[in-house]
Amino acid sequence: PAKARAFTAAMHSVSERPAAGFAERFADFGGPVAGRMLDVGGGSGALSIAAAQRHADLRCTIFDIAPVCPIAEEYVAAAGVSDRVDARAGNMFEDAWPTGHDAGLLSQILHDWSFETGAELLSKAHAALAPGGRILIHEKLVEDGAPRPVENALVHLDMLVWTQGQQYTPTELTRALEAAGFTDVERTRTTGLWSVVAGTRR
Repeated sequence: PAKARAFTAAMHSVSERPAAGFAERFADFGGPVAGRMLDVGGGSGALSIAAAQRHADLRCTIFDIAPVCPIAEEYVAAAGVSDRVDARAGNMFEDAWPTGHDAGLLSQILHDWSFETGAELLSKAHAALAPGGRILIHEKLVEDGAPRPVENALVHLDMLVWTQGQQYTPTELTRALEAAGFTDVERTRTTGLWSVVAGTRR
């Protein structure tokens, strides 16, 4: 629990501005109004909090391991959105993902893992969403054909050295989403070096 709290606090501090950009620039969460979003591996809930504050009809569930959930609930309560953002314990690799959501969000998740593991996570997202549901990938992308922007290329190197993963290019991410059964893949630049790549579950 102590390590979970320290890690969650560190990630929250670097996620607040990207979260605000996500909420400001992206609004297609599916559903008849703003929908319900499942924030997979959502940690403190920084993106769910920002999205709920920006979009009054959006409801979010943070899906993360049990030690993180009460920490997330503290951040959610402090932000004043406990009525629309909750936390549910689960392991995104081992457990079935909660259903009944119009959108599934993976923010800074895929870059930690191999392409093969990423494909497994996207397959679980596809299974959890109903036809017409939206998958949202929030990442720093490395552009096709060149190691740019240099800041994201350096993050790519960091992922290669310290994790099992890498930063995706737009083409790599599009192909991964299409292979998992998502269509109409499109990219939205949010703030700074960040983008959302979204697809629709067919």
